[in-house]
Amino acid sequence: MVFINLYTSPATIWFVWSLFGWGIGLAFHFVFSRKRFVVAKCEKKIANIEMKMKAKKATEKR
Repeated sequence: MVFINLYTSPATIWFVWSLFGWGIGLAFHFVFSRKRFVVAKCEKKIANIEMKMKAKKATEKR
């Protein structure tokens, strides 16, 4: 975008607006997708640990 802007109309700088919009999109994507991914990953690890502990207790009772 920068090169297109500077090549076609160097007197008017408009690429900043497209970069600003793209940055907002990336920021929203990061905020709304990262939290769910991290929480889901942690919950999966916790569930695996709980399953292993239950299996261990079941084998110890026998």
